[in-house]
Amino acid sequence: MPNYSKADNRILPLLKIVLGACLVAPLFAADSLLFPFTAPKGFLFRILVEIAAVLWLYSAWKKPSFFPLKSASLSLTSFYKGGFFFAIWILSGIFGIDFNSSFWGNMERMIGVFGMAHFVLFFFLIQSVFNSVESFKNLFKVSAAASVLVSLLAVAQKFVSLGALMPQAERVSSTVGNPAFLASYLLFNVFFAAYFFQKSLEEKDKKSSWLFGAAILLGLAAIILTGTRGALLGLAAGAIMFFALAIFILPSKGESGKKIKKISLICLAAIFVLAGSVFAFRKSSFVQDNAILSRLTDISLNDSTIRNRVIVWQKSWQAWQEKPILGWGPENFEAAINKYFDPRLNPYEAWYDRAHNFIFDYGVSIGWLGILSYLSVLAAAFYYLIKIRRKDFFLFAVFAALFVSYIVQNLFIFDSFVSYLMLFFALAFIDFVYKNSFIRERPFQKEAKGIGVFPLVLGIVIIFFCFYSVNAKAVKASYWANQAINSFPSDYLRGNNLLKKSLTLETFASAEIGYHAATDYLSKVSRFPELARNKEFYDLCQNQLSRSVEVFPRQARYRVAQGWLNLYLNFSPAQANEVVYMAREVRKLAPAKKDGYLLEIAAQFVMNRKDKSEAVVLEAEKLDKILGEEVKNYWKSLNE
Repeated sequence: MPNYSKADNRILPLLKIVLGACLVAPLFAADSLLFPFTAPKGFLFRILVEIAAVLWLYSAWKKPSFFPLKSASLSLTSFYKGGFFFAIWILSGIFGIDFNSSFWGNMERMIGVFGMAHFVLFFFLIQSVFNSVESFKNLFKVSAAASVLVSLLAVAQKFVSLGALMPQAERVSSTVGNPAFLASYLLFNVFFAAYFFQKSLEEKDKKSSWLFGAAILLGLAAIILTGTRGALLGLAAGAIMFFALAIFILPSKGESGKKIKKISLICLAAIFVLAGSVFAFRKSSFVQDNAILSRLTDISLNDSTIRNRVIVWQKSWQAWQEKPILGWGPENFEAAINKYFDPRLNPYEAWYDRAHNFIFDYGVSIGWLGILSYLSVLAAAFYYLIKIRRKDFFLFAVFAALFVSYIVQNLFIFDSFVSYLMLFFALAFIDFVYKNSFIRERPFQKEAKGIGVFPLVLGIVIIFFCFYSVNAKAVKASYWANQAINSFPSDYLRGNNLLKKSLTLETFASAEIGYHAATDYLSKVSRFPELARNKEFYDLCQNQLSRSVEVFPRQARYRVAQGWLNLYLNFSPAQANEVVYMAREVRKLAPAKKDGYLLEIAAQFVMNRKDKSEAVVLEAEKLDKILGEEVKNYWKSLNE
């Protein structure tokens, strides 16, 4: 066994600080990066987890009894919950349609197999390092403090502008950047805080009770201000679950038990009366004049958001049926939905990469095995909670309510970076409480051996590769790309140089960078025609988009961007014919999306091939009336 120095005693506190810092990631946003809300959080989290993994490996090699690696060793169910779910992701990526897309994901979501690996590693590391209720409570304090700051910014955003990233808004989004994602993040923290608020009161810990109390009140206020119907329905479902458990499951021994049941019954009745009153008077001026209440009660197929979601769900089911077992692969939802695209969605989002429903999202992406593994993770957590209820009923009730709230709100939204972070944190805590309550583990022997030198070196090499080659380089690439995009049109020479530096790094983000640089540039060409003469920019984007088409052959968006780039920046008869080919390839991937039709019509138009343009219009009209009308209107606009 290697010699153990006094300096090594600092590793455990440092490891705890690094893992605790992961819970502060939702606070981070930076307009210096592409995707200023998700990318900073995702990169920070990945880097922190990788640092923690190095520290853990060193400790496991130097002195395995340094902290209870084995006493906190992962039970079979822990491995099943984290490992089996992750294994399905890997298998789905391998047997899906686009492994590159599945494995690396993208900066917009920061998930993919690579991102999921970091969440699973975070889950295992927390269980390994934190081995007492008090240490977990400190973690929840960190999460509560972060949520308080996020909530304060959200409440302030309702009334004043907080800068370019957080302008004053009717529906607040704070540092998370999306009202629905913000609500999802705060739902977890409100329930976390509710449990530890009660525990802090029992322990007469005033400072902690103030912190958790603030997290509850500010979190609830911010959730309401997001105006997210799914989250509000989830919150109501969670509250109903909590009070129902208190009424029907809580032992009624003693006056306190009976009092809690009475209060719970009153609260449950109040929820139904309040909800019923709001819906009964939804046409009143009081409800209609309130943006949040009117949005909450506007639940009908006449609402464009709801109507579009239903259409996407219907088309998702068709895509799911094509690849039912392991799905199309993580992060391949867009390619799947493109094939079954409904023209009624054309006037809205350009590209749909999620179904806004966890059943269809997981079903299309990772198939029946994936969704069953996901649900089994939640089922295992419920099983643990049921076992725990006799020892800590309040923990059982609060976390059961949390998971009900999470499931209900995920019927209308999808898991994001912040919700995955909170989910794996919650699962790790439940696992700890269960094992701490029911599993007796043999004490660690002094002679226990740690890991060998080879696993240590191999693990550190892999982690450092991920740290630099994947994350650090991608951060630099994202920064330079963002600076490049902001340089156009005022200083296109500087923009060209920065874009070249970004793409030269050849990171997993290069495809996104090339796509967004091209689409942003094209949006400026009509206002600044001189940009069309920027040959160096064209060459950079053209080369990158060509690589993207080769690496991600099922992603239609890269062909669309490449086609328009050729028409605007480097037009020639030969290029126009190439654009026609690209447009037809797009239509193979997305037969009912307008993009391929508009692109070919534009190419045929610039070559004065009126008959071929009209043939494209007829093709669209034959396929679908709505699609045909949009394509025909575009053709008419070119001839005016």
